[in-house]
Amino acid sequence: MQIQQILDDGTANPIIARLSIQTKDLLPFYNLAEDQRQEVFGLMFSDIQPKLLACSRICKELAKEITDHQKPIDEVGIELQAGGKAYKIPAIFDLRSRAETFLYQAKSVLRDLTKLFLILFGKDFNNTARFDLVVEWAEAEFGEDNELTKMLKTDDYWSK
Repeated sequence: MQIQQILDDGTANPIIARLSIQTKDLLPFYNLAEDQRQEVFGLMFSDIQPKLLACSRICKELAKEITDHQKPIDEVGIELQAGGKAYKIPAIFDLRSRAETFLYQAKSVLRDLTKLFLILFGKDFNNTARFDLVVEWAEAEFGEDNELTKMLKTDDYWSK
Protein backbone atom coordinates (compact mmCIF):
# COMPACT_ATOMS: atom_id res chain seq x y z
CA MET A 1 0.00 0.00 0.00
CA GLN A 2 1.23 3.48 -0.87
CA ILE A 3 0.06 6.73 0.75
CA GLN A 4 1.01 10.06 -0.73
CA GLN A 5 0.04 13.54 0.40
CA ILE A 6 -1.05 15.58 -2.62
CA LEU A 7 -2.06 18.87 -0.97
CA ASP A 8 -0.46 21.08 1.65
CA ASP A 9 -3.86 22.36 2.78
CA GLY A 10 -6.57 20.48 4.62
CA THR A 11 -10.33 20.63 4.88
CA ALA A 12 -10.13 23.78 7.02
CA ASN A 13 -9.35 25.57 3.74
CA PRO A 14 -12.74 26.55 2.24
CA ILE A 15 -11.54 25.75 -1.28
CA ILE A 16 -10.86 22.15 -0.31
CA ALA A 17 -13.97 21.87 1.85
CA ARG A 18 -16.28 23.16 -0.90
CA LEU A 19 -14.74 21.51 -3.94
CA SER A 20 -14.01 18.09 -2.52
CA ILE A 21 -15.86 17.17 0.69
CA GLN A 22 -19.04 19.19 0.14
CA THR A 23 -19.20 18.49 -3.59
CA LYS A 24 -18.97 14.75 -2.87
CA ASP A 25 -21.67 15.08 -0.20
CA LEU A 26 -24.05 17.11 -2.40
CA LEU A 27 -23.83 15.13 -5.64
CA PRO A 28 -26.07 12.22 -4.49
CA PHE A 29 -28.97 14.67 -4.13
CA TYR A 30 -28.95 15.43 -7.87
CA ASN A 31 -30.63 13.26 -10.46
CA LEU A 32 -27.42 12.42 -12.30
CA ALA A 33 -25.96 9.24 -13.68
CA GLU A 34 -23.02 7.89 -11.69
CA ASP A 35 -20.59 8.76 -14.49
CA GLN A 36 -21.85 12.36 -14.46
CA ARG A 37 -21.30 12.53 -10.69
CA GLN A 38 -17.77 11.23 -11.14
CA GLU A 39 -17.07 13.76 -13.92
CA VAL A 40 -18.38 16.68 -11.85
CA PHE A 41 -16.36 15.58 -8.82
CA GLY A 42 -13.26 15.03 -10.95
CA LEU A 43 -13.62 18.45 -12.52
CA MET A 44 -13.98 20.16 -9.15
CA PHE A 45 -11.32 18.14 -7.33
CA SER A 46 -8.66 17.55 -9.98
CA ASP A 47 -9.02 20.51 -12.32
CA ILE A 48 -10.53 23.50 -10.52
CA GLN A 49 -9.37 22.98 -6.93
CA PRO A 50 -5.59 23.04 -7.61
CA LYS A 51 -5.94 26.21 -9.70
CA LEU A 52 -7.95 28.00 -7.03
CA LEU A 53 -5.45 26.87 -4.41
CA ALA A 54 -2.65 28.36 -6.53
CA CYS A 55 -4.58 31.67 -6.73
CA SER A 56 -5.20 31.61 -2.99
CA ARG A 57 -1.54 30.89 -2.26
CA ILE A 58 -0.43 33.84 -4.43
CA CYS A 59 -2.92 36.15 -2.68
CA LYS A 60 -1.76 35.07 0.77
CA GLU A 61 1.91 35.47 -0.13
CA LEU A 62 1.39 38.94 -1.58
CA ALA A 63 -0.77 40.05 1.35
CA LYS A 64 1.91 38.88 3.80
CA GLU A 65 4.66 40.68 1.90
CA ILE A 66 2.64 43.90 1.84
CA THR A 67 1.96 43.62 5.56
CA ASP A 68 5.62 42.86 6.24
CA HIS A 69 6.65 45.97 4.28
CA GLN A 70 4.04 48.17 5.90
CA LYS A 71 4.95 47.30 9.50
CA PRO A 72 8.37 49.05 9.59
CA ILE A 73 6.95 52.04 7.73
CA ASP A 74 4.23 52.35 10.37
CA GLU A 75 6.76 51.98 13.19
CA VAL A 76 9.66 54.20 12.01
CA GLY A 77 8.56 55.78 8.75
CA ILE A 78 10.06 55.60 5.29
CA GLU A 79 13.80 54.96 5.21
CA LEU A 80 15.71 58.02 4.02
CA GLN A 81 19.13 57.91 2.35
CA ALA A 82 21.68 60.40 1.00
CA GLY A 83 21.08 62.85 3.77
CA GLY A 84 17.30 62.86 3.24
CA LYS A 85 17.54 63.50 -0.53
CA ALA A 86 16.37 59.99 -1.45
CA TYR A 87 14.06 57.50 0.11
CA LYS A 88 13.80 53.77 -0.14
CA ILE A 89 10.43 52.33 -1.03
CA PRO A 90 9.54 48.70 -0.51
CA ALA A 91 9.12 46.37 -3.46
CA ILE A 92 7.31 43.14 -4.10
CA PHE A 93 9.73 41.00 -6.05
CA ASP A 94 8.45 39.18 -9.14
CA LEU A 95 5.06 40.89 -8.81
CA ARG A 96 4.31 40.89 -12.53
CA SER A 97 5.01 37.19 -12.95
CA ARG A 98 2.98 36.30 -9.89
CA ALA A 99 0.07 38.46 -11.00
CA GLU A 100 0.17 36.90 -14.47
CA THR A 101 0.20 33.41 -12.92
CA PHE A 102 -2.79 34.34 -10.76
CA LEU A 103 -4.74 35.67 -13.75
CA TYR A 104 -3.86 32.66 -15.90
CA GLN A 105 -5.03 30.25 -13.21
CA ALA A 106 -8.22 32.25 -12.59
CA LYS A 107 -9.05 32.29 -16.31
CA SER A 108 -8.34 28.58 -16.46
CA VAL A 109 -10.87 28.04 -13.65
CA LEU A 110 -13.51 29.89 -15.69
CA ARG A 111 -12.66 27.76 -18.69
CA ASP A 112 -12.96 24.60 -16.60
CA LEU A 113 -16.29 25.72 -15.15
CA THR A 114 -17.82 25.79 -18.62
CA LYS A 115 -17.19 22.03 -18.73
CA LEU A 116 -19.98 21.65 -16.16
CA PHE A 117 -22.44 22.59 -18.88
CA LEU A 118 -21.09 19.83 -21.11
CA ILE A 119 -21.42 17.27 -18.30
CA LEU A 120 -24.87 18.40 -17.15
CA PHE A 121 -26.52 19.70 -20.31
CA GLY A 122 -24.44 18.41 -23.22
CA LYS A 123 -23.48 22.00 -24.16
CA ASP A 124 -19.86 22.38 -25.23
CA PHE A 125 -18.38 25.87 -25.05
CA ASN A 126 -15.20 24.72 -26.80
CA ASN A 127 -12.90 25.29 -23.85
CA THR A 128 -13.50 29.03 -23.65
CA ALA A 129 -13.37 31.24 -20.56
CA ARG A 130 -16.08 33.53 -21.95
CA PHE A 131 -18.91 33.30 -19.46
CA ASP A 132 -20.90 35.85 -21.44
CA LEU A 133 -21.45 33.02 -23.95
CA VAL A 134 -22.72 30.82 -21.14
CA VAL A 135 -25.17 33.52 -20.05
CA GLU A 136 -26.40 33.98 -23.64
CA TRP A 137 -26.88 30.22 -23.99
CA ALA A 138 -28.75 29.98 -20.66
CA GLU A 139 -31.09 32.80 -21.66
CA ALA A 140 -31.84 31.13 -25.00
CA GLU A 141 -32.11 27.61 -23.52
CA PHE A 142 -34.01 28.29 -20.28
CA GLY A 143 -35.29 31.88 -20.50
CA GLU A 144 -34.45 35.03 -18.57
CA ASP A 145 -36.58 34.09 -15.55
CA ASN A 146 -34.88 30.73 -15.00
CA GLU A 147 -32.97 30.46 -11.71
CA LEU A 148 -29.77 29.26 -13.40
CA THR A 149 -29.90 32.16 -15.85
CA LYS A 150 -30.51 34.62 -13.01
CA MET A 151 -27.59 33.19 -11.02
CA LEU A 152 -25.26 33.40 -14.00
CA LYS A 153 -26.35 36.98 -14.67
CA THR A 154 -25.91 37.94 -11.01
CA ASP A 155 -22.36 36.66 -11.07
CA ASP A 156 -21.77 38.18 -14.50
CA TYR A 157 -19.68 41.04 -13.09
CA TRP A 158 -16.63 38.74 -12.64
CA SER A 159 -16.87 37.14 -16.03
CA LYS A 160 -16.10 39.99 -18.44
